[in-house]
Amino acid sequence: MIDPAPLFRLLYQHVRIQANLPGLTPRPLASKELKGGTSEFVITAGQDSPGGGWSSGGLLVPRAYQGYIAVHYPADTDQSKTFKDEAAVFRALTSFDRLPDVQSNNAFRGLGGAPSNWFLNPVPAEAGLPPVLTLAFDFTLEVDLTITETP
Repeated sequence: MIDPAPLFRLLYQHVRIQANLPGLTPRPLASKELKGGTSEFVITAGQDSPGGGWSSGGLLVPRAYQGYIAVHYPADTDQSKTFKDEAAVFRALTSFDRLPDVQSNNAFRGLGGAPSNWFLNPVPAEAGLPPVLTLAFDFTLEVDLTITETP
């Protein structure tokens, strides 16, 4: 596998469905788009991981891709009203490795995450909008990319 996109799509779809976030956008939202009721799924970086090398299948390159999922609420939202979403996204992230399509994918190495984080997000102010309460989850998707020689 040289393209990790199928695993990203599967993770995105799993979170969107399991966390009941039908408006989950698979890209960063612009400051003018950040408002209560929006959410985003973003890959922020990719880097080589230790290990790898040549094998009979080609060059094995372990990679770690970092990303985040953010759910936005009006700034005056009672934080306790966000706990249902927090639990649902957490459940989706922690159950991803049990999906049959993930278990059968030889490139999948693991999915790690950080604790959830709530903060008053000032970014919408850049577009003249009020701040939003943001619930964010960082994650790392680890894959083995195999690069084969072309004839």
